[in-house]
Amino acid sequence: LAGLDPTDARAKRAGIPQPDGLNLWPMLSGANSTSPRTELPISTHTLTVDEWKILTKEQGYNTWTPLTDWPADYECADRNASKKLACSPEKPCLFNLRYDPSERRNLAAVNASMLRRMLQRLEALQSTVW
Repeated sequence: LAGLDPTDARAKRAGIPQPDGLNLWPMLSGANSTSPRTELPISTHTLTVDEWKILTKEQGYNTWTPLTDWPADYECADRNASKKLACSPEKPCLFNLRYDPSERRNLAAVNASMLRRMLQRLEALQSTVW
C-alpha cells in the first residue's frame, strides 16, 4: 500500500496485522507472466486459491454471461435470471473457476480433500481480518 508504513508501531499496539505485500513488478514489467499472488481472500466467507473458490455464506448474484469463446462445456439457458447460492459454514460451496466460471457446479461433495484445504486456509485467514 502506498504511503503505509508496514512497521507502524501504533497499528501493532492496536493489534492490527501488518499488510501483506508482494512484488508485482516482474509481472507488470513483462519479466514474467505469472502473478506472485495465488490466493485472494474476498471476505471472511469467500476465498479463491488458484482456480478454486470456496463460499461459506449464502451469496446472491446475477448470472455472468461468458464470452462466446470461453472454454466452458455448457450452455447457460437462464443468463438473465437472478440466483442465490445456498452456501453456509455447515454446507460450503466449492467451485473450480477454470472449468466453471459461472459457479454452477458445487464440487464440495465430490472433492472433499480440496474442500478441507480451502476451509482450513479460510479459517487461518479469518484471524488476520480486523
